[in-house]
Amino acid sequence: MPGNLKRMIRDWLGSWPLVNRVFYRFYRYRDGLDEKTLRGLIQQCGHSLDLRLGSGSAVPPRLIKDLEFLLREARRRNLRADDPMRWALGLLGMARYGLGPASAESAVPAGGGPAAAGGPPMALAEAIRNRRSVRKYTAEAVEAEDIVSAIDLAKWAPSSCNRQLWQAVLLQKKEDVEFISRYFSGTFYTGAGLLILVVMNAGAYGDGEKHFAYLDGGAFIQNLLLVLHARGYGACWLGFKGWNTAGRVSTTPEKRAALESRFGLSRDQVPVSLIAVGRPAAAPAAPPRQGIEQIVIRRP
Repeated sequence: MPGNLKRMIRDWLGSWPLVNRVFYRFYRYRDGLDEKTLRGLIQQCGHSLDLRLGSGSAVPPRLIKDLEFLLREARRRNLRADDPMRWALGLLGMARYGLGPASAESAVPAGGGPAAAGGPPMALAEAIRNRRSVRKYTAEAVEAEDIVSAIDLAKWAPSSCNRQLWQAVLLQKKEDVEFISRYFSGTFYTGAGLLILVVMNAGAYGDGEKHFAYLDGGAFIQNLLLVLHARGYGACWLGFKGWNTAGRVSTTPEKRAALESRFGLSRDQVPVSLIAVGRPAAAPAAPPRQGIEQIVIRRP
């Protein structure tokens, strides 16, 4: 049966409420959902909707149906509506009626937010609360030495056994940006003033601790994101999926060899993330966070 015909039949059947509920409960989510997973999926769908609405991209009908089912399931269980659930519900309404982005963005002056480079230091709590994933940048140039200075501060992050095995490849030339885009989906990051490819030396971790490379790298990256934000930059963290520290590869050997050759990396030096950096053209609104009672599962 041709793919288009299958899709038409599936969409037609999916338009029947009873069939739709049966499909989701006994096929798509047949393994069941505990409350935390259900709330997490609602927030995940809301995030996907927010990105598409904010960029003006078409919203897939499947994404709307996913969120509708998850919200109905929450209602069926009489779950309390928290801020992330209300946020997702508002996005669903926007998507249904084509009302545009739900997370309004406010323009910020070229040159950054409340504390541009050289300005007064931002309080840590303020930096943590106000940092956002920024995907729109001005044409203002990013000085590589300023980013090197930020990395020099971010290196004070903790790491397992104090290994400090993070490394960074700074990409700013057009040909380098075009090259690295072969390994990541989307294109928004190509408009950033500078890209940082974060690399971890996986060879220094034992077989049972390869995942520590991502924990160490994440600590370094979070420090770097906060430093960049405090200096008036906007940044977005992208995950690398071509291959991982455990040796699993989801790309071709040729593409892996090409990246290693271009940036002078050994087989042990595994890219784990890409950070897009620029002066923010807009300040994204903050998606709601989970309540503390959903995070702390046991108190003394």
